[in-house]
Amino acid sequence: MAKDVAHATAVPIAPPVAPVAHASQARPLRAPLVRLLLTVSTFLIMVGLFEPALIVYDMGLFETKYSIVKGIRTFFEQGQTALGLLVLTVSVIIPLGKILVCFGILAMAMTGPKASALLRNLGVMSPWSLTEVFILAFVILVLNGRLITSASLMPGAWFFAAGVIVSLIAIILLQRTLANARG
Repeated sequence: MAKDVAHATAVPIAPPVAPVAHASQARPLRAPLVRLLLTVSTFLIMVGLFEPALIVYDMGLFETKYSIVKGIRTFFEQGQTALGLLVLTVSVIIPLGKILVCFGILAMAMTGPKASALLRNLGVMSPWSLTEVFILAFVILVLNGRLITSASLMPGAWFFAAGVIVSLIAIILLQRTLANARG
């Protein structure tokens, strides 16, 4: 038995290898304020899309309330597809897309130049998100110029505008978070 031990060769034990972190396994960035602002922004935008944003009074007897979503649907129903697509893009796709991209950057812990480029592009698109509010203001201006019709903004427009502004603040804070994470 001692003879067997003497002839046994030592097998080297390799040190444990740390697993390579892939993007799907990366630790999320620590940015609780950014996450909170993105969540609040999503809530405000969703409320703004479905709550009445515009009320139109006809001859002082009738009133019609329009949410942003109802307005988009009305454009499509009336055959104004180009206008419906424009308002859909600036009111729904761009604002919610920006928020999804920010949540993606946080979840994948993207800190490199690709994340910075994405955020710069989001910053360029931000003014388009408020286009809906300007369209509503223009409609009110036109309708109030007519004798038998008037209009005014309702809370949906304010919720939507607040959501867009909060998302813009979140993007700015996320840019700072990424700059600090890179060192």
